[in-house]
Amino acid sequence: NARAAWVDPQSAAGYLILRAHLEQRGMDLARAFSEDIFCGSHDAVARAVLDGKADVGATFAYLDDQGRPKRAGWGSAQVTIIDSVGPVPNDIIAARSGLSSLLVRLVQGALVDVQNVQLREAARLLLTAEGFEVPSDEHLAPLVNLVHGLKEASNQPHSLFPPPKERA
Repeated sequence: NARAAWVDPQSAAGYLILRAHLEQRGMDLARAFSEDIFCGSHDAVARAVLDGKADVGATFAYLDDQGRPKRAGWGSAQVTIIDSVGPVPNDIIAARSGLSSLLVRLVQGALVDVQNVQLREAARLLLTAEGFEVPSDEHLAPLVNLVHGLKEASNQPHSLFPPPKERA
């Protein structure tokens, strides 16, 4: 009966992946959470938990080589990590099934190829990315395993822009 703070119904790290992980571990999510609060951002999830508006929250953490958070959605606040799943890629530019493999390779090459500096830089700025790389199958394997069991894929629009509390 915990009140759970989530980023958004479409957020990988802030909703979908963690819920799939908990379901895979046998948790009945309908009984576990009495309320789902969608906060619109990782910072807002942390604030909801720290302010007592939620009992638990889902956000991200970048871990160092010893498994300690070096950067996290809760900043420098003192929290207790009760479960984790990952790695969850920050963002993925994905193509639909059946799209021409040539087209996929062209887009991938445009983003990763150092010879196409202007296009890569424009995409980096547009997506506020530090850069682009081709993920390895090994890196995506944990995510692929969770996605196969995902029950909560949603067609709901995301609430990130604007966050729910700022809607008119």
